[in-house]
Amino acid sequence: MLMSLLLYALSASNKIVITTHSQTISYTLAHLARTKPNKGEVLKLFEMLGVKGGEVLAEEVQKASNSKVKFYYVHDGIAEEKSVEDVVREMPGTSEIMDKEISWFNWLYARRG
Repeated sequence: MLMSLLLYALSASNKIVITTHSQTISYTLAHLARTKPNKGEVLKLFEMLGVKGGEVLAEEVQKASNSKVKFYYVHDGIAEEKSVEDVVREMPGTSEIMDKEISWFNWLYARRG
C-alpha cells in the first residue's frame, strides 16, 4: 500500500513506467487514480495504518491527482490499454492491510457522494 502511494506521488512531477505482477500495486494505483484523494484523506489512511510523519507524502499524493495514470496489460507480446474501471474490478485476495485499504477506499467513495 505505502509503495503504491509513493509511486502514485512520484507521478505528480515525473513520467514513470511501472511493470509489476502485483495485483495489489495495480489495484491500489487504479483506486488512487479514480478517487484522487486529498492530503487529509491520505492522512486518514496513515492514521488507520499507524503511520506517523506522512505529511509530505500526503501532499505529493494530492498533487498527483492531477496526473493521468494509464494501465496496460501485456500478453503474448502485445500491450493492451486497460481503463481504470477495468483494473478496479479485478480485486485481489484480502489480508489485514487490504481490508484497511478497502475500508479507506469505501470511506473515500462515500465522501464523493
